Amino acid sequence: MKYLKLSVLYINAALFFLLISNAPTIKTHSITKSQPTKLEVYMHDIAMRESDGYQHAKNQFGMLGLYQFSKTTLHALGYNRSAEEFLNNKHLQDTMMVKNLKVNYEILKPYIKRYNNKTFKGVRITTAGVLAAAHLGGAGSVIAWFNDDTSEGLIDANGTSIKMYMVQFSKHGQIMGQL
Repeated sequence: MKYLKLSVLYINAALFFLLISNAPTIKTHSITKSQPTKLEVYMHDIAMRESDGYQHAKNQFGMLGLYQFSKTTLHALGYNRSAEEFLNNKHLQDTMMVKNLKVNYEILKPYIKRYNNKTFKGVRITTAGVLAAAHLGGAGSVIAWFNDDTSEGLIDANGTSIKMYMVQFSKHGQIMGQL
């Protein structure tokens, strides 16, 4: 019985060796990654514009993280913890960004439906452009831009206008199916 166990062990080892030696070589550098979703690309582009993609960014006006949220906006979105905890948690920053996009979409839905894929004030209006502009200056400033005679709309402390964000991010088109 002892010899039978040993011979089975040797046979298993030999079969394993045969399988390994005949198996195709696996190259670790050839692993294919999945493509990011439209929403992930959009959020990445906003993060690059806002903070150069730096999770721990804090500007001279106190804006925080990848998406440069004000403490007031974070509080309005239900975040009531420390700035340090926010800066150290990329997932939390992404979660707050998605929540912000959803809130702004609900507020701006009538304008998005009315102007979607139309040119207004020289800008091709898309959901992504409108929501990026709302991220920059708030939904109220986007509503004001649609309703007043100015072409640029609100201009933030860094010199960036609502219109600039609408133009820059309109290329992302319709992202709401991703939220």
